[in-house]
Amino acid sequence: MTIKRFKFYFYRLKRSSLAELRHRFADYLFLKKIATKPNLYKKNLTFDLEKIATANLIVPRILSSVSSEVITQLLNGKEFTLGEDPALLQNFADKWKDSLFVEVKQKKGDPDIRSVWEPARLQHLMILLQHLSADCNTETYELIQHAVQDRLFEWLARNPFLHGPHYMSAMECGLRIPVFIKAFQNLEHLSDAQRNKLLLTIFQHGWLVSNRLSLYSSLGNHTVSESLGLIMAGGLFKESQQGQEWLRTGIDLLEQECCHQILADGGPAEQSFAYHRFVLDLYWLAIHFLTDNTLHDCSRMQQRVATGESFIQNIRRENESLPMVGDNDDGFAVAPFLSPVRDIPPVNKPPEPFQSFPDSGYSLLRNTNGLRVLFDHGVLGMEPLNNHGHADCLSICASVRDTDFLIDPGTFQYNGAPALRRYFKSTRAHNTVCVDGQDQAKQLTSFVWDRSFAVSCQHETNNSGQHTVRASHNGYVLQKIDVCHNRSLIFDPDGNLTIEDNFTGSGNHEYALHFHLHPLVAVEKDANHLYLHRNNISMTLTINADTINLLHGRQDPLAGWYSQSYGVKEATTTIEAIKRGCPDDISFITTIAVA
Repeated sequence: MTIKRFKFYFYRLKRSSLAELRHRFADYLFLKKIATKPNLYKKNLTFDLEKIATANLIVPRILSSVSSEVITQLLNGKEFTLGEDPALLQNFADKWKDSLFVEVKQKKGDPDIRSVWEPARLQHLMILLQHLSADCNTETYELIQHAVQDRLFEWLARNPFLHGPHYMSAMECGLRIPVFIKAFQNLEHLSDAQRNKLLLTIFQHGWLVSNRLSLYSSLGNHTVSESLGLIMAGGLFKESQQGQEWLRTGIDLLEQECCHQILADGGPAEQSFAYHRFVLDLYWLAIHFLTDNTLHDCSRMQQRVATGESFIQNIRRENESLPMVGDNDDGFAVAPFLSPVRDIPPVNKPPEPFQSFPDSGYSLLRNTNGLRVLFDHGVLGMEPLNNHGHADCLSICASVRDTDFLIDPGTFQYNGAPALRRYFKSTRAHNTVCVDGQDQAKQLTSFVWDRSFAVSCQHETNNSGQHTVRASHNGYVLQKIDVCHNRSLIFDPDGNLTIEDNFTGSGNHEYALHFHLHPLVAVEKDANHLYLHRNNISMTLTINADTINLLHGRQDPLAGWYSQSYGVKEATTTIEAIKRGCPDDISFITTIAVA
C-alpha cells in the first residue's frame, strides 16, 4: 500500500462512526469475495429476468437542445472524453479489461480516472436514443437504431461485468442504468439473446450498486446517482424480491439526502454549484420516474428540489451559466444537451439588489449598472470530509451583466496532477486573503480536508440603500496561526463596491490579497490603480497597498491559472497585493468601480 493510500484510509477511519466502520468492513469483505471468487455473483441471477421485467415502464421525461450537427458527429463515432485523447482512455481500459475491477491500479502517467469513466457513462448513446423520439426521418431513425445497438453491445463485449476500470465506482454503474433501460425500451431490432443480455446487464449493475452504496462520510452526489440507478433497476424488476429491495433502499436514500444535500435556503451542502445542478437534475429524474410509475409519493422531495431550483435561478447569470464555485467535473445527470423536465414556475420579477442565502453561505449584490457580486461566506463543504469544497471563504466573484471580470479559477482535474489539484482548491486561487501562504483549512488528500472553519456573517442596509455585509472565519486559528480574517463588503447605490479586509490576532505574518481575472480581461497597472477592460466595459480596482504584483501563468509557486472546463487550463492574470505585520496593524481597502 502506498503512503498516499495509507493516509487516505487513515483520515477516513479517523472520522468514522462505529456504524460506518461496520459498513466499511462489509465492503472490504465484499471486495475480497469478488477478488477470490468472481463467479460468486452468479448465484443471484438464476431466474428468468424477462419474466420479472416490467413491460410498460415509463422513463423520465427529457428535454433536448441537441443539434443535427451533434447527431451527425455522434453517428460518426464521437464520444464525450472531457478533452482527453479517446485513444489514450481506451488504451487504459483495454489494459485492464481482463482484470477484476478490484485489481485495477493507476500509475503515474495514466490518464485521469474521471476522464476514463466519462465515455463509459454512455451518454453519447443516450442522446441518440432520445433523438429517436424526435421528428427524424426514416433513414436517420434506422441509422440511429443500428448505431446504438452496435456500439452498446460492443461496449458490453469490451467491458465484461466486474472487469476493468468501469466497475470501480458504484456511481458510474448507477449512471449507466438509465441508458440501458432506455436502450431496452427503444431499440427495435434486438434479438432474444441481446434482450436477455441487456436485462442481465441492468440486473448486474443494480446488484453491484446495492452492495457498494456511498454512505456515512461518503454521502454526497455519488449517493444520489446510485439511488437513481437503484430505483430505476428496482422499478424494472419490481416483481422480484431484489427489485423491491432496491426500490426501498433507493427511495429511502433519496428522501434522506433531499434535506441533507439541499439546504433550507436551496443552496448546496457540498459547496459546489456544478454538483448542485447535477444533484437537482438527478432528483428530477427520480421524481418523474417514481411518480409516473406510481411507485412513491414524491411531494416532499419535489418541494425541497423546487427550493434548490429557486437558488439556482437566483445565482445564475442572465445567460443561465453558474459561477464556478467549488469542484466541477463537467458531469451531466442525463447527457450533454439533455436535461430532465423541471416542474418549476418561471421567475417573472426583476432581480433584487441584495439577496442572502444564510444556510449555504452566499450573498448576491446587484446594481442598475449591471455590476453583479457574489460573496462566499459559507463553510468548507459537506461534513465530515468536505470533498468538493474549496478553501474560498470570503471570496468574491464580480461580473458586469454576463461579462466576467473577477473569477473563481475553476477545478482543472482530480487525478494525475496533484500540485495543480492542490492549487485550484487552495485559498490563494480565490479572491480572498491568504495568510502566511497557508490555506484556510488543511488539504489532507486530493479530496479530503481537515476540519472546517466557523464562519459568521451579518448584513445591514442604511437609509440611502447602501448594503453592508460583514463576515469572518477562524480557519487560520484552527491551524495554529493566530489570525482571524474579517471582510466587509460595502455596496453603494451608485454601483461602487468597497471591500475592507482587516484582521485580529497576534504575531507577525504575511497577508496576500488576490484577485483573479478572466483570461480575456486586459489589465493596466498605475501604482495602486488597476484598470481592467473587456468587451468595451471598464472596471477599476484601487487597492491601498504599496506592493502589487501581476502574476501570469507562474509555475513556481503556481499562480495565474484558469480552468474553464475539466482537464483544461490556461494562463490568466492574478493581482496580488502583499502586506506584512501584526494583525491589528494590517488592512486592505479595495474599491471597485465600473466605468
